[in-house]
Amino acid sequence: MEKHFDINEQGLSIRCKLICSASDKTARSFDHIAIVTHGFGSNKETAGTSNFGEHLTSKFKGWGVIAFDWPCHGMDARKKLTVGECLTYLTIVTEYAKRELQAKDVCIYSTSLGGYLTLRYLIEVGNPF
Repeated sequence: MEKHFDINEQGLSIRCKLICSASDKTARSFDHIAIVTHGFGSNKETAGTSNFGEHLTSKFKGWGVIAFDWPCHGMDARKKLTVGECLTYLTIVTEYAKRELQAKDVCIYSTSLGGYLTLRYLIEVGNPF
């Protein structure tokens, strides 16, 4: 099951998609959250993201997957792409998973630009995953 939502914090509106199993569709918390990030020029709506989320949540109970659009990608309204703003997006989504979805563990799965930004995040911010 997929649910679209926005995280509105710090004057930003981050377009997100939550993927969970059909049995968890009314859940408001998950033991584990996997954040999925996409590559340059892509968005959260790719088949790879959906397939990853559906496979993970159907195989393992208590897991949810959050995908989101980087600045200037997909449904995001930003006009300028900066590394700093990308790191802010990742911080907000990670904190949302811990605070609002009460995830005990947060993991990340990244490709291309998302992989680069994840590595920058680990170096500059630290490792919350």
